[in-house]
Amino acid sequence: MKPVGFAAYEVVRAVLFYLALLYWRVDIRGKGNVPTSGPFLLCPVHRSNIDGPLTAIFTKRHMKYLAKHEMFRPAPFARLIESMGAISVNRGAPDRASLKTCLDVLNSGEPLVLFPEGGRRDGPLVEHVQEGAAYLALRSGVPIVPIGIDGSENANPRGTVFLRPVKVRVVIGKPLLFERPEGSNRVPRSVINESTATLQRTLQELFDEAAGRTTTATK
Repeated sequence: MKPVGFAAYEVVRAVLFYLALLYWRVDIRGKGNVPTSGPFLLCPVHRSNIDGPLTAIFTKRHMKYLAKHEMFRPAPFARLIESMGAISVNRGAPDRASLKTCLDVLNSGEPLVLFPEGGRRDGPLVEHVQEGAAYLALRSGVPIVPIGIDGSENANPRGTVFLRPVKVRVVIGKPLLFERPEGSNRVPRSVINESTATLQRTLQELFDEAAGRTTTATK
């Protein structure tokens, strides 16, 4: 018998698939860039609460995903989403326990969803990309699959509950593979910074492509 979390994941994915197809008319480009095997980090821009659930339809594989610790209440709901692959993270401070759990997930061969901006943001600029995604990629040796999502912020605007039937466009970029210096067990800060900057530029390009605008210059 399959675990409850597996079954719940499949039910949620099925609902999201038809919601995305019929209600948001989601257009996904670059779906072939998502690896069909092995571990990787799926890293979308984040402008709406629907961004996380939407990632379930980008691949048939079951994804683990980081979620803010406030979502892990009440206890019965926490147990359910944990069984579906959620990993609690404290966004207000460095969370070594969450980083270790993420590395364990990747080292075990599973894919993981992580929002590089650290939380939901507003506007057309991809700013303040945190170092966690690059650090995990460099430590584990897995690729990052960057994703631009446009329209989700209108489908579920900040401060609203109801979902709106608007067009959502997704552009999935080619995997980014960052390499750390050979013969070193540590990842130099300069390499993390450089990799984070590359990820930020790539996310901006994909976000702009999804929105159909000329690439926005980051500040």
